[in-house]
Amino acid sequence: MAFIVPLKEKTLMEVKLGELPSWILMRDFTPNGIAGAFQRGYDRYYNKYINVRKGSISGINMVLAAYVVFSYGISYKELKHERRPPPLPSRLTARSSKEMAQQLEIPITKPDGQCLCPGPTRT
Repeated sequence: MAFIVPLKEKTLMEVKLGELPSWILMRDFTPNGIAGAFQRGYDRYYNKYINVRKGSISGINMVLAAYVVFSYGISYKELKHERRPPPLPSRLTARSSKEMAQQLEIPITKPDGQCLCPGPTRT
């Protein structure tokens, strides 16, 4: 004979999608209720990953990884302005090299020595 568990005592994984709004409204959102939820979460994490017979570094690594991701998310606005500029094209076209030479005032000459630059020629 199976008995029915009240909705308030069900865990999140046991709640059906239709029951979710009423389950959320039954939660305790007072400061003591929120502190209790964090305490239960910490106890569950500690007993699963830290307080074990054959402990490893995986529990601490998860905390560090979460800290790194959280810190990156917090400082993303400042970090996105420090990105590298996009790379320059590998080959410059003849048109862009002429424009660059004009901006730098460098004369461009043909193989026969004739200057292609506008304006006065330099000798």
